This record gives sequence, structure tokens and C-alpha cells, in this order.
Amino acid sequence: MALFYLLPLRPNASIQFETADLHYPAQKYVADRLASGAFPFWTPYIYCGYPLAANPKVGVWYPLNWPFFFAGITPWSLELELAVHALIACLGAWFFIRRLVGRRAAAVVGAFAYGFSGFFAAHSGHLDLFQAAAWFPWLLLFYRRSIRARGPQDVAFGGLIGALMISTGSLAGAEFGLMGLLCYAAAVWWKRPRRWKRWVASVAGIAMGAVLLPWAEISQARQLALLSTAAPDYSAGSLDLRALFTLIYPNAMGTLSHGDTGRVLEHYLYTGIALIPLAVLGRRNRQSYIGLLLIAPMLWYMLGPYAGFYLLAGLVPGLHSAGPAAWGWFVPAFGLAVLAACGADWLARYWRSRYRQRWLGMRRPVGRLLPMALCLLVFADLWCFNIAFNPLAFERLKWTAGYGLREAVARRQIAGPALPLTRFDVPGTLRGVGPALYPLDLKLETTVGYFTWQLQAYRDYRNAMAHNPKLRDGLNVSRYLSPITSQVEPNLGVLPRVTFPPVTRDVSSPDESRKALETLDPHQLALVQTPHAGFYQDPKTEGNILRSSEQSYLIHYVSRTPSLLKLSVPWYPGWHAFIEDRELPILHVDHALMGVVVPTGDNLLRFEFYPDRLGVGLWTTAGAAFVWSVVVFVGVTISKRRPRRRRHKKRVAAII
Repeated sequence: MALFYLLPLRPNASIQFETADLHYPAQKYVADRLASGAFPFWTPYIYCGYPLAANPKVGVWYPLNWPFFFAGITPWSLELELAVHALIACLGAWFFIRRLVGRRAAAVVGAFAYGFSGFFAAHSGHLDLFQAAAWFPWLLLFYRRSIRARGPQDVAFGGLIGALMISTGSLAGAEFGLMGLLCYAAAVWWKRPRRWKRWVASVAGIAMGAVLLPWAEISQARQLALLSTAAPDYSAGSLDLRALFTLIYPNAMGTLSHGDTGRVLEHYLYTGIALIPLAVLGRRNRQSYIGLLLIAPMLWYMLGPYAGFYLLAGLVPGLHSAGPAAWGWFVPAFGLAVLAACGADWLARYWRSRYRQRWLGMRRPVGRLLPMALCLLVFADLWCFNIAFNPLAFERLKWTAGYGLREAVARRQIAGPALPLTRFDVPGTLRGVGPALYPLDLKLETTVGYFTWQLQAYRDYRNAMAHNPKLRDGLNVSRYLSPITSQVEPNLGVLPRVTFPPVTRDVSSPDESRKALETLDPHQLALVQTPHAGFYQDPKTEGNILRSSEQSYLIHYVSRTPSLLKLSVPWYPGWHAFIEDRELPILHVDHALMGVVVPTGDNLLRFEFYPDRLGVGLWTTAGAAFVWSVVVFVGVTISKRRPRRRRHKKRVAAII
């Protein structure tokens, strides 16, 4: 493993694609917040405020990320994360194939064919998908053990693996992994249909554990998804049939020569020059049906809507919104690895016969040397084309040259002059200043971000701002990047983060407030959508922020009448407003922002963010973890007693 990742761990290589733009700044921000003793439930630096921990892409709930969080996140640490999960993929493939074919060297061939395959090389820029796919062989391994052994502990371990796949943050990896598990279960049922009840129970138990164990993450992610923009249409992400030629020729689509299609990540599938011949020979092995049933249904699905099965699979909720169909290639890749291992095992058995040993005139059995030679061939081949000469796996440029210098310039020219408690506006994602999530690293409050899940109401506000520039004042923007001059311009009409609008207007629905944004002047009017008690705006009301953190505000105000206080932070469940111990209801203001009706007097108002569903989610996760621990303990205890009885019977039989 260390030898395979020798090149990327050198100083002149760095992380690639989305791993650099999204995962590095997000994980670095999480690590910094944890080091300061706070959990990153909310961040003010993107989208004027965003529930960061609720987005599964951040990976804050994935246990294998925690050691890296506490050690500190650097570009090199993300390279190490990739190496660790490649090792996990290889070990899982080895253990599964070892029990399938029985020959260790053949299992090593299959492990290399999967863990170092073109899928992982091409998707090193998608860290969450890389991590989820690495656990797939382990999912099949524990399912296989659960249907062969009598103890329930293997079902519990399978549920834990499924939970790890979900907690990586890759919805595509989790759902395609479940499809792969169903394909394997169908293969087992096809061979021995009489035990279908036990196999269905094992799948159900694994699926239950996969959902309940990470429920603290799932509950928050579901809440964010319901309030966010619709998922993009991935129907165009079908597998290009020309990509199948990359199985045997890595440059079939111009990947190695940096052609126009060389950056199409979903269409690089190279798994070694020996893969297809070994897979063809593996058809002679009696276990080859497993590899075939892992390949055929998923390949049919990845051909897209015109093949038919894609439309039928769309009945599964959220499957088409998980990601392009070609992202599920890791399931057929593992099926090919199984077939290749079966082929290596058949070759070893074929050449170990006495007749062929005498024919070759060799003293040592060729069957022992041939699998070792295949292992070396597969390893060298994949290292050469999937790491050394592959532009998809890692950036052949130092981090400082690719991102660090540009981020240093942005820190000095953009983040340096920023006024406290004001924001910077960009008409889109600002590129060329470092990673796409540069605000998290620069600690710069902005109106933009780089997540697929963006609050729908806030997106509506931003879309209306393109036609009504006055809305920029309501977002507390003090500087903005002009799309005309491409220069940073001051916004002279900026409103403070806390305001008391002179006039308010009730709107009855989100559609009405969305239309009203087109002509809204936040200096003169505020739209109130949430039902509320009557109030009368005091024109002399004053308020200012005494203290603020990333997840709270302390506001002092003086008002002679009950008045609406507007805070230019996006409305989201989990924000709470208090005056002493009295909680005030939070209202929807200006379609996307929030506010409260404050009582009369000279008071201190506290805004605090704490996820509403976190408590229930944590208790559900803790309860599921306790039940799963009991199941594992009982299962292990039972399995330890059974071998003793069998050994005792064998001894008695031997004595007799």
C-alpha cells in the first residue's frame, strides 16, 4: 500500500478536484472548530449562514475522519485518507475473495484489481464516494458470514459497515452499495433458493442497522434536504459505452494524453491488462456466478434511461438524485475483481497438475509461482497507469503553487480589509482565489458557497438580488465583486446586521413573498410571512450587537413598543431567541431571513443555534448502538461455545 501511494505522498503531488475545493476546506474548518472546543453546527462564512454539520458532504459524522480532525487537516492528511481507504478496500476484497476461492495469491490479485482500480483513481477527487466504495467488500463479506453462520453478530457488523458507508456523506455510494448487496443476495438465492427467508432477514437486519446507527446524521441531513433546492438531474450521467474500452486500454478516451474527454471521471475504468483474460478464465470456476451477478444488473442500470432498468430502479426514493449512474461502477468493478481472482485460481490449479509440471521440466510447482507473478504484474500495471501517469488521481503540482499562493493573496486583499459583522458578495462562485470553499479557510463572511444543498428560500433571495440590487443591502453586504468592472466595489447602502424596519407587510405564502422580493426596498419595508401577534414599529427603536460568535448573537435594544427586529441571517430550524429565560418565536422575514417581535423596554436579546432534531437523533443512535452491542456480545458468546463442543466430539470419536 505504501509503495502504491509513494508518488502521491511526495511533495510535488496534491489532492485533486472536489477533494481540494470542498473536502479540504470543510474538514479543516471542522478541525479548527473542534480544536477551539466548539462543534460546527452552524457557520456564518458561507451563504450568510449555513448548517454545516447537517450537510453529509462535510463528513463530520464519519468516525474514520475524527483522528484526522484532532491531528489537524492539511492537504497531505487528505492524501493519507485516500491511502487508508484504498487499504480498507484491498483488505475487504482480500478477505471476501479468500473465502470464496480459497487461494491466497488469487485473492491478492482480486484485491489489487479492486482497491487499485480505475474507479478509485478517477474518483480520488470525490473523497466521500471513495470512502464509501472502500467499505463495499466488507458489506458483502459480513452478509456472506451472516447467511452461513448461526450467530447474529455478523448481521450487526454488516449494519455497522452500512452505517459507515452512509456516514461518509456519499448518498450515491450508500445507495449503489445497497444495490450491490441486493445483487449478491440474488446470486446466493439463485444458487440455493430454499433458504430465502434467512437471506432476506439478513438483508433487512443490515439495512436496519445501516439506517438506525447514523440516525443523528440522517435526521439532520433529511431536514436540510427538505428545505434545500431540488437535487440536480443526473439522468445524463449514464455510462458511455466507449468507456468500456478503458478496461483494457487506459487512454481509450484520452485520459493519459489530457484530451478533451480526459477529465470525464465517470468514464475511466482501467483495471489492468490482465483483467479481462483472467475474468474470461474465471468463468470456469464454480463461484464465478457471483461476479457475473454483481456486474450484469448494475451495468444494465448504468446504461441509462434508454436501457429500461434505469427507469424501473427510479422507483427507489432518492436513487436518481444520489449521483450519476456511472458512479455505481465500483459494484461491477468488484465483480470483475472476483472473476479475475477466480481466473487466477483456475490457472494455478491447471498448471499444478503433475503432467504439466513434467512437460515443462520444472521441479518447483508452477502453480505456486504463477499467482505470485500475476500479483506483481497486476500491481505494477495498475501503479503505472492509475497513479504514476494518470492525471485524474492526483494533481502534479504543489499545494502552495496550485492553491496556497492564490489563497494568500485573497487573504490579504479580500479578507484583510473586511469590516466586522459585514459580508462580501460575489455573483456566483469566486474561483482563482484558492479552494471553492475559500470563505471557511479565510474566515470571511460571504453570500456564496459550494454545496449542492443550498437553502431554497435563500437561493430565491439571491436570484431576486440579480434584478433588485437593493436586496444586497438587506444581506449586510459592505463590499461586492462587480460583474461589470471585475473589481471589488464598496456597497454604500449597506444595512447593519440587526435592523428595525420602518414598515412591515404581511405576506400569506412563500410564492407571494418571492414575488414581492422583485421590488422590495429593505430600507423601507420588511416582509413578514410567519403568523405573529400584533406589533407596532417604533421609529426610534435602536439595537446593536454587543457580542457575537459563529453560532450566537447578543443584541441590546431599546424600544417603546413591541417591534419587529430583523436579523440578516437565513431562517433555519434550530435558531432560538431568548430574553432572559423567555423564548420568543422566530419569524420568516424578507422570505429568507429571520426576525422576532421584541417586547418593550431596554433588554438583551440572545440568538443561539442548536439543531432541533439532534437530541432525538443522538438518542436513537445511542439506543441502536446499545442494541447492536448486545447482539454482537450474545452472538460472539454463542459462537465461542460451539467450537468447543465440536472439538470435544472429535476427541471422543478419535478415542473410540
